[in-house]
Amino acid sequence: ISIRQKKEIVWVLLVCIILSFFLFGNVIKGGFVGDDNTIVNGRADLRSLNNIPSFFTSSAYPGQAWVGLYRPLTLSSYALNFAFSERPAGFHILNILLHALNVVLVFLITCKFIPAPKSLVRGFASKKIAYLSSLIFLFLPIHTEAVSSIVGRSELLSIFFVLLALLLFLENKHVLASFVFLCALLSKEFAVVFLPLIGLLMLIEAVETKRFRQYVKTGLYYLPPLAIYFLLRYLTLGKYA
Repeated sequence: ISIRQKKEIVWVLLVCIILSFFLFGNVIKGGFVGDDNTIVNGRADLRSLNNIPSFFTSSAYPGQAWVGLYRPLTLSSYALNFAFSERPAGFHILNILLHALNVVLVFLITCKFIPAPKSLVRGFASKKIAYLSSLIFLFLPIHTEAVSSIVGRSELLSIFFVLLALLLFLENKHVLASFVFLCALLSKEFAVVFLPLIGLLMLIEAVETKRFRQYVKTGLYYLPPLAIYFLLRYLTLGKYA
């Protein structure tokens, strides 16, 4: 990556942070509301970093395995927040920063699709499309609840890891991408959507290059994190996994 590209990424990050705080900064003064109280503020175990290992062996809601939620990384992020301050402002600020980072990842991923020789997957976009896509993603109204509510952290954190894993996938860093995919699953269950997404991308490339076996081998990198996740989920939730 060139110095010019690094500077561009830094500027995109700064603009995304500024715009994200412009859009959602009004929630920083807000308190714990609704589910924020029962899921975050009302839990004593989130007040100590020493409890983080226990989050990987317990339901997202203690004693309520029947709910079927297993999100240890999201709970760990709450514990980190409490380690700095118990005020809700810190939780809101981190949510806003995560949203800004997600917008930057959308920009970087879209840039990967800038025209390149003999590539359908990377041959349909331009830098203008990258800016437009990230800008639309930043302002998309559907993000309001996820960013504004503290319990929306699971959405923001999981999509952060999904986007990061996708970026690493496009850079052919499959070992690291598979680990990040596992982190996404441990943040919120819907991160499993990453698999059909990369499956579609690999299918497009395979049809174009006629190298189906190569892409089947690539797909094998992403089976271990899925197996690890479902093993942990089953050991924790039992019949509700």
